[in-house]
Amino acid sequence: MNWHEINLTPRDLLFFRDARPMSGGGIGQGGNWPLPHTLHGALHTALYQTLPERQNWETSWHRPKRKVAQAAEKTTDMRFGNLRSVGPFPASEDTVFVPAPRDLVYDQEKEKAAVGFEPVRLPGPWKNDLPSPLIYPVARKGKPSKDPLPAWISLSEFFNYLRGEPVALKDSGELWQVERTVGIALDDRTGATREGMLYQAEKMRLMDDVHFRAFAALAGSGPDVLSDVFQQNINITFGGESSVVTSSGLRKIDQNAPFVSPLKIQGTRVKWTLITPALFRKGWQPAWVDDTGQVCLPAAPCEREPGERREEWRERLKHVPPIAARLVAALLPSPRHVSGWRAGADGGPKKTERLVEAGSVYYFEADTPEQAQLLTQALNGTPRSDSLGEKGYGYGLCSSWTLTEL
Repeated sequence: MNWHEINLTPRDLLFFRDARPMSGGGIGQGGNWPLPHTLHGALHTALYQTLPERQNWETSWHRPKRKVAQAAEKTTDMRFGNLRSVGPFPASEDTVFVPAPRDLVYDQEKEKAAVGFEPVRLPGPWKNDLPSPLIYPVARKGKPSKDPLPAWISLSEFFNYLRGEPVALKDSGELWQVERTVGIALDDRTGATREGMLYQAEKMRLMDDVHFRAFAALAGSGPDVLSDVFQQNINITFGGESSVVTSSGLRKIDQNAPFVSPLKIQGTRVKWTLITPALFRKGWQPAWVDDTGQVCLPAAPCEREPGERREEWRERLKHVPPIAARLVAALLPSPRHVSGWRAGADGGPKKTERLVEAGSVYYFEADTPEQAQLLTQALNGTPRSDSLGEKGYGYGLCSSWTLTEL
């Protein structure tokens, strides 16, 4: 799978709203940083528009659909179902920024941040009320401070963070500004304006030297379609209100994943820091961690073979021993609630999901250094979200961590 780096430059203000409804007198919260599935949908639509007719090299991807009123199964053909994407991230020239890890503490005087939160082993008689399977609380070390943590860190500084070094951060206001505009609601039936129904909408304006950086690939073999499509400086609808960005500066990446950490884990403790949001079926806890904290990821590669049925692959996967490691601590901000609207004849609101925010940190303990290396290989630069991994959810990078004894 050949990954490509794509730059997207806004043509005007952008609108990325959250799940809160817009109404007269309200404010449309549209100045949010776009989520990964918004990028994936924009790239998917661009491929359809550029290549409206099925190509000879295309692979048929089928997805079964069931009608509620009928038991009969219906199969719908879906083009470009092998599209994979990661991002978007803010970028300035060759510098890419990712969300800042939440275990950092910022020193406003030094304009540097350092790891300030670590798991703590409590003395024997002390107990905690952490949810199972967590056993170590994560506590701040050093002198308390109210200095706010800037939201972004450059990728090069993120690698310094993985090594445990102090890092420089960048605030959101240095990358984009939020502007408010006033509009008036329209009557869906007549198309005319609705008297007295004024509203405000927040929109995003990137700084002049900032653009979106995205990563995309098409799984499987075939021609280099992404280069053919996105090197043309095409206009792409991105976000609400038909906002437009222009693709430019496409570059092929000579590696199997958009992000690869050169760091080698020392010892048996592995810290996994998310650089994109994740969607887990158990809320904050990944489904590949059982109720006792045991990691259920296979210790040996067990990829699905071409043409192999999913049931057969899952049965084969059961016979591969899991990695001998456990989830023991986590540092998580409040979840982000997202929703949407399902288009079509059976359209309606989608259920609200709770995302684990990028920058969240998970701490694991392995039985041996060899098992820690296997866990690092399984997590590093690989989508580990329970859902929507193909759309860029659940990417993280690994490093070591230290347990503090009280």
